[in-house]
Amino acid sequence: RGAPIMRLYLVLFAALGARARDVVSFDFGWKHRTGLHYPAAPDSEPPVNPDPGASPAEARPEYDDGNWSSVQLPHDGLIASAPSEAACPDGCSGKSYLPRKVLWYRKTFSLPAEWDDGSALWLDFEGSFRLTTVWVNGALAASHACGYTPCRVRLDNRTATAAPLRFGGGANNTVAVFVDPDNGDE
Repeated sequence: RGAPIMRLYLVLFAALGARARDVVSFDFGWKHRTGLHYPAAPDSEPPVNPDPGASPAEARPEYDDGNWSSVQLPHDGLIASAPSEAACPDGCSGKSYLPRKVLWYRKTFSLPAEWDDGSALWLDFEGSFRLTTVWVNGALAASHACGYTPCRVRLDNRTATAAPLRFGGGANNTVAVFVDPDNGDE
């Protein structure tokens, strides 16, 4: 079975053909944690029907992720954790002893001022197993419900009520990704 693996690219499509497409690897500088709103203990059981909510603290730019692990993508959050017979006495989600705990990923990044020209900015996910929700600067940006297909999140089309992207001048943006790897297997 698939596990939560993500490889991301930030893609800039130039407006009106003024500039060629830029593709930037987004694989480095990520923070990671297991657990819905608190770190999951190694032998804890995966949550049942976890829901981070519409505006979880972990998605907000000011959230302190200083005690999260630093990872680079692709990253498999399930096998990064140890098997647990205590959490999976009869095997979890199939026959493995890897608890399918929910996962968080966060990245803070800056964008060059010259990218603030009306171009389309996309975040491309090669894959993320399985139920994936993405927030940009604390605003819900997208959800994707399959781990075996890529998905694309547009970053520059935030509404007036959502947090817009910030460009240049050392301004930071934050992307937060919540992954629920449970596939419903008992």
